[in-house]
Amino acid sequence: MELYFYQLLHVAFMMLLLAKAIFWIFPTPTNQMSSRQNQKVAKRSKTLNVISTIIISLSLVYFLSIEVGKAIFCLSVIISIVCRPDYASIIKGLKSILPLQVSGCFIALVLHMLVAGHGQNILMLSLVIFGFSIVVFYFAHSSEKISKKIPNFEIGLLAATLTPFTLYTHSSGFDIGPFIRRAANMGVIWGLGTLMIVLLPWCLSWFKRM
Repeated sequence: MELYFYQLLHVAFMMLLLAKAIFWIFPTPTNQMSSRQNQKVAKRSKTLNVISTIIISLSLVYFLSIEVGKAIFCLSVIISIVCRPDYASIIKGLKSILPLQVSGCFIALVLHMLVAGHGQNILMLSLVIFGFSIVVFYFAHSSEKISKKIPNFEIGLLAATLTPFTLYTHSSGFDIGPFIRRAANMGVIWGLGTLMIVLLPWCLSWFKRM
């Protein structure tokens, strides 16, 4: 367990350094920064905050009782959805789980098959990641969007694909199990989230009557 958390902190630290380097190499134009600073931050209702806290807490207890690794990556999806500013944004986030997270798992499985499950082949691994990233960035910056209904779909798909691909492609060989389990977990989150869509308006009205 200690080794797992050490590896997690090490990866997080390296990602922070990489992100800092990318922002330094590709700085945001001044006009875009000023326009973002002038944007008004949407305020969440106290009721929605309470419900979001309950959902995150219950999800944390459930996933931690199974496996720490599943808890971290499944919770990241749940938190990114339930912490959105309003009910409409939450619905959009839930609708993106299947086309983004589940599809990303199966695309990652295809990439895993291309490298034959051998993560120690750095050249092949780099070519696969670079080639897939180029294709995604092409659609992200062209008029031929893969999906116009989901904002930043291409970038989200890139993250949803590379996360399981880099996590489950090891030097130990070919294994499709982790990819299938992650896709199943995302499907469960989608199902529970859909149930939440039905129950959330009722919860909001119940809290307001209290």
